Amino acid sequence: MKFFGFFSFCRGDKKTSRQERNAQVQGPVHTEFNAVDLVFLVHTSHKVDSQQYGHYKTFMLHVLSAADIDSGWVRVGLVIYGSRGFVAFRLTDYSTKGSVAKAIRNLPLRRMSLANVAAGIDSARVEILTPDDGKREDTLSFVIIVTDSESTHGAKSIETSVKLLIEAGTKIYAVGIGFDNETELKRVASSNQDISNLRSVEELSTKKEALLRKIKALESRPVKDVPRDKEDSFYDAHVKSPQKSDAYWEDVRRVDLTFVIHSSKTCEESQFAFYKKYMLDIIRGANIGPHETLVGVVNYRRSGVLVFPFNQYLTRLDLVHAIMRLPLLCGKVSNFSAGMDTTRKKLFTRKSGDRFYVPNAVIVITDSNAINTQEEIEVSKQQLENVGAKIFAMGIYVDFDELMTIATDPTDAYAAYYAALLFLGPSFIVHDIGARVGPNDQTQSNDSLPALPPITQPVAGDQTTSAIRQK
Repeated sequence: MKFFGFFSFCRGDKKTSRQERNAQVQGPVHTEFNAVDLVFLVHTSHKVDSQQYGHYKTFMLHVLSAADIDSGWVRVGLVIYGSRGFVAFRLTDYSTKGSVAKAIRNLPLRRMSLANVAAGIDSARVEILTPDDGKREDTLSFVIIVTDSESTHGAKSIETSVKLLIEAGTKIYAVGIGFDNETELKRVASSNQDISNLRSVEELSTKKEALLRKIKALESRPVKDVPRDKEDSFYDAHVKSPQKSDAYWEDVRRVDLTFVIHSSKTCEESQFAFYKKYMLDIIRGANIGPHETLVGVVNYRRSGVLVFPFNQYLTRLDLVHAIMRLPLLCGKVSNFSAGMDTTRKKLFTRKSGDRFYVPNAVIVITDSNAINTQEEIEVSKQQLENVGAKIFAMGIYVDFDELMTIATDPTDAYAAYYAALLFLGPSFIVHDIGARVGPNDQTQSNDSLPALPPITQPVAGDQTTSAIRQK
């Protein structure tokens, strides 16, 4: 299973002690390894094509998926190396998760016939991991090397380069792809336990869990359920003053957003609570309204059920209340095709409030592999995309290859080790919604937009709950 960690960091304009930084963070914090300066050191040989290079990018994005970059606790840099190192970006070049993700996605493929890992390590140490370039003295630093080729040059300098970097307080992890042996990986890593030798680039995602568990700062912070007597404060956070740290919503004025959810028979109320809070975190920065963003929910098991349509809840307060009151939706069978068909046939209709002039984004949340074949999944996915939808996939205990098949773009697939880690993904998904659906036409006034059709009969409430439980 894939595992996402949870960074927890906050940024200050001046250098502060660890105790002072921790005092700025509300709620529980880790007592060690709180802040990270992280550098990716990447080499791609002439054997790597653009599709394989996508696996490199996906791996880096998933390592960063829980990183609290926006608040400044984690900084990211990247070096590409061949015969020498090339700085792609430094620790201080990008200060938001969205901008880092965009920079990684836009990395051009540079096939290098020569490989000098010592030169790459030196570039990371001299050109990125310095106080002038953003490295913090009271913060741990990590270098993650990803390469498909042993060094052709500079092999004699490896020990010296590694020693200087480690003595500067940096830990090194090495991921090799297609190496005949692990000799060089052991030479560049901090220890023999900090290496992974993969047979192919497609296996990158399988090593993310082990890597993140080694970096303590990436471990998850448990999220407590919201007690009944604390709901008012939860409403304050999501309704009265929604945080717009996800500025990406500002680029997407209108979107018809669908949550398509499946939870297995083993799912309990406590786990399903994470589903609901995850959905609330996704919409936290969105403007909810008839001429702004609208939200619908579909549940699927053996068959699909429309839980509520786009035009059922037209204010933030009503929508938050509806999501928090969702009953436990679970089923033994995970029929992904049924969920897609219900979304397309029952939700993407004028009667349900779907707007032809607004892009559709679909977020699939599931905790079990589908009973459908890969071909059936691709057909259902294609049918939904043919009507203009962009699909994102979040899985708990789900095969990652299946999630990448479900998503419109493989980099829009996210995997978590357990339900609490659903909270790692909102910022990335919100950013991706903006990237995939694009900005709306800001010149079109609300007065010129078609009116939403009225609901002819209630969809949510007791009738819906009863219908869902009968499926």
